[in-house]
Amino acid sequence: MLKQNKIRVNNMELVEYTTFLVKNLVKDAEMIKVEALDDENGATLMIMVPEEQMKYVIGKGGKNIKALRTLINTYCYVHKLNYAKINVEAF
Repeated sequence: MLKQNKIRVNNMELVEYTTFLVKNLVKDAEMIKVEALDDENGATLMIMVPEEQMKYVIGKGGKNIKALRTLINTYCYVHKLNYAKINVEAF
């Protein structure tokens, strides 16, 4: 049970870190929503942004999303978490 609580705490920290990163990429930061879903292989982060803000998250040639994935997975490595899958969706 202690391990389950630790996973939830780390996922909450991961969600806060991801939210911080994404909010600094977009113009309307209040519309960003990040959720973590647990599975046996680690966490899946669902990043939901408005459709008109998607271009800022993806970036030219996908550079921003690649950098975002690198930063998030580096965070996971440093904090000894499992690899995180990142899904970005527009609403």
